Amino acid sequence: MNNEKIRYRVTFEKKNLARFVGHLDLQTLFQRALKRAGVPVAYSQGFNPHMLISFAQPLPLGMESLCEMVDIEVTREIEPIEFAAKLNESLPVGFTVLSAELLSPQTKRVAAAVYAATYSATLNLSDVEMQDNPSIAERIIAAIAYVSSGNEPYEAIAEKIISMEFDQQNDTINMTLRAGGEKNLKPVLAVSAVCEKAGVELTAGLVNYTRLEILLKQ
Repeated sequence: MNNEKIRYRVTFEKKNLARFVGHLDLQTLFQRALKRAGVPVAYSQGFNPHMLISFAQPLPLGMESLCEMVDIEVTREIEPIEFAAKLNESLPVGFTVLSAELLSPQTKRVAAAVYAATYSATLNLSDVEMQDNPSIAERIIAAIAYVSSGNEPYEAIAEKIISMEFDQQNDTINMTLRAGGEKNLKPVLAVSAVCEKAGVELTAGLVNYTRLEILLKQ
């Protein structure tokens, strides 16, 4: 075997009760799943060796995702379909591996390649006071325009918003936000700013978040 690193990028979903697994626990969960699956994972050198795995972007606790990514370094090549199948057999309910891709040695690590992410935030407007007031949607649309334009006091938020719009049919805010590196905007902060401007009080259970896509630099 040559000295080139053999690295796979695994894309997986995190849904239902799995959304309550925090990032640190997620790392432990994947390490155990890889051991159960018999995947020949590579380890770091030194006195405290650890599996060479790297996740794209920590997902806020309680949020579902259709697009999580993790880079996994191995000691020998495995057929991508077999890799995905072995992991799916070893992961708990709520986690589903969608694909495993063999990367070229020149490919950036996923954590370093992230520059944005797309989210949906579905508002349970039936729980909002004045729910029959037709101006709620109008206020949210106006608030999105105001916050996205960088008006005071939302300048720092606006520079990290790539796009944001309100789907009135589904009461959902769809947004693409900067992620990774120095510029990173959590969807909860973006939605909180919009609801604050719209005069919609954020209460427990009002918003259901899903990460739809992680965007990588080429």
